[in-house]
Amino acid sequence: MTVSEIAAKAEISRKTFYRHFDGKTDVVRRYLEKLIVGLVDEDERMDGMSFAQGIQHYFVYFLDRAPRLRLLRSNGLLDSAISIQNEVFTRRFPQLNLPWHEPELGEERLADLFVVGGLWNVLTDSLDADPPVDPTRLSATLMSQVAKRTGKLS
Repeated sequence: MTVSEIAAKAEISRKTFYRHFDGKTDVVRRYLEKLIVGLVDEDERMDGMSFAQGIQHYFVYFLDRAPRLRLLRSNGLLDSAISIQNEVFTRRFPQLNLPWHEPELGEERLADLFVVGGLWNVLTDSLDADPPVDPTRLSATLMSQVAKRTGKLS
């Protein structure tokens, strides 16, 4: 994917493109930021959502956008998504009542980063599944396996 291809698809000139963006990675970063903030905004509107429901929503939200994510990945442009998620989610997670946000456990930020990275790895592994992954089943399986292994989540 080149800047010329992006500009042509957007029906603008390369000059106009560069008036608004530094390059294609800038476009992708802004798209990913908007995508991830969109997930957080939806989460906030779903007040009282449990951790398990949040996991399910994560997979539903991103797998609904799988074709675009696969396109970005095939062009080597999906790598920055994890750092954007780290920024957005670790700001939001401390405000939630998550199972590992207990004072005696400490280092909750490390657990937050672990969860974000784990979810992202499961998601990207699921992008090319044939037949497509059912996000509800995926989240239920993940939660069941984590609960079995930690005894902390249900």
